[in-house]
Amino acid sequence: MDIETSSAIKLFFPNPSLTLVYFEAIANALDAEATDIGIVISIQSFTSPETLNIAITDNGKGFTDESFERFKTLMKPKDGFHKGIGRLVFLNYFENVSISSEWECSRRRFTFKEKFDGKSELDKLNEPVGRTNTKLVFKNFAKDKVKSYDDLRPGNLKEKIISHFLLTLNDLRDRDINFKISIKLETQESNSQKEFFSSDVTISSSDLPKMVHLRIMDETVDAHSHIDMYYYIKSDTLSVAHLQTAVSIDGRTIPINLLESSSIPYGNSAVFIFSSILFAASADTSRQKLVLSGGISERALNSTLRREIGLILADLIPEISKKNEKTEKNSKNNFLIY
Repeated sequence: MDIETSSAIKLFFPNPSLTLVYFEAIANALDAEATDIGIVISIQSFTSPETLNIAITDNGKGFTDESFERFKTLMKPKDGFHKGIGRLVFLNYFENVSISSEWECSRRRFTFKEKFDGKSELDKLNEPVGRTNTKLVFKNFAKDKVKSYDDLRPGNLKEKIISHFLLTLNDLRDRDINFKISIKLETQESNSQKEFFSSDVTISSSDLPKMVHLRIMDETVDAHSHIDMYYYIKSDTLSVAHLQTAVSIDGRTIPINLLESSSIPYGNSAVFIFSSILFAASADTSRQKLVLSGGISERALNSTLRREIGLILADLIPEISKKNEKTEKNSKNNFLIY
């Protein structure tokens, strides 16, 4: 590659997570217009990380000459929204990734690893393949241990993937595009106490919450561009309070700390995701943090988003509205005091 790989990993991914491997592979598949993505995680036992292998397949467009040219050249994104470095996180956790891709009458195979030379084997097939197929096999786990069972359990990964790609998947559903993301764990040694055992789950449109959309205009943030707010709120007397606030950049959800979960009453959960051209390319290199451009005031933005969240919460959660009535004279942002 054009940049020395190990140094680039440390520079661009200072705080990596194994879940970023799944996120990056899924994001690439969705960019390639895949509608069927499969993840198979194989490990002998949680305490044997050296046996961990992950295979991820998709039916996207495949590694055509154009897409392979971008892949082999670091920091050569296809547009202003992509970073062109996400695949580096693969090598933070695995020593090599075997990649094969079939499309039309072509098959491309190569191994992505340290000091990748940018070469691949390209075969011409006698007849078109019946279904476009790309497969990434992650081998030789590079860490001493897997940090969390949640990085391998299908149920936990399902929640993380839905949260990370919520607006992208909702858009597919709204456009009546059927999609499926399957996640399977195969292990020889189970741990019932940690709920760690062979299992599989599927993500489809029926797993997505129905979100409400509102448009925000505020001159203190920007006089010309709007912000789209998507949210859903549900009540469940058996659950603890949960509040997620985030921005969506390039189809991925990036958390922002606007309010604490304690801002809403016990038994309620709420998700607010904001999307705007103002946030374009405003994520850090690892896509874990919002980094605003110099022309946008973070203070003004956060104030506006908090205000809009507060109005929705006060309107839809009666306990907050009652609390606000009692504290109206003492706090401008009284929905924060619950």
